[in-house]
Amino acid sequence: MSFKLLTQLFTSNHLKQILRQLTKSIIPAVVATHDRHDLVPLVLRDLVRLENRPPHFAEMAYELCSSLCENHQCFKDQESLLLLSLEIGFRHLDPQSWYTDDFQLNHTEHHRGLVDVVFESGDGEAIADLLHALTVESPHHEPAHALLGICMEQLADLYNRVPLSSRLRCLVIRSVVLFGYKGFEGVGV
Repeated sequence: MSFKLLTQLFTSNHLKQILRQLTKSIIPAVVATHDRHDLVPLVLRDLVRLENRPPHFAEMAYELCSSLCENHQCFKDQESLLLLSLEIGFRHLDPQSWYTDDFQLNHTEHHRGLVDVVFESGDGEAIADLLHALTVESPHHEPAHALLGICMEQLADLYNRVPLSSRLRCLVIRSVVLFGYKGFEGVGV
């Protein structure tokens, strides 16, 4: 058996375990009093450079977003860290795939702040990352209809604010399908 094959087997068998350990380390470090607090931005910048991120990075990244929103006064560059977290978790996923059993997303009240940050950034790819997080479903969770409802006004005017990539267009359509046209009536569309 070749070294490359052994490495791939080890990686595939243990990656989830390694990721869980990373999550256990990075999430508490978001709190300003944690002794490794200053390493969070460095770790995120390194993770975003990984070319082949596994699908279950989405779970860690989304949990990190919640923690960053909860502890929003801990980082001066919190907005960029939120956008990096979304990129780490969702940019590599197929926007055509509505369903996954690779990860479980826990939608929390803290994610409401994430919606504001992402839409205010004006970054179309970050908006697509957010919409992917809010619309994907699995046996463990359903799409975040409550958070998606907050996005309706921004989605209605999105074509005036950012260029719509094919990925973003696909995820906007998926959002409309999940939330329904009735959701847009309140914003005058």
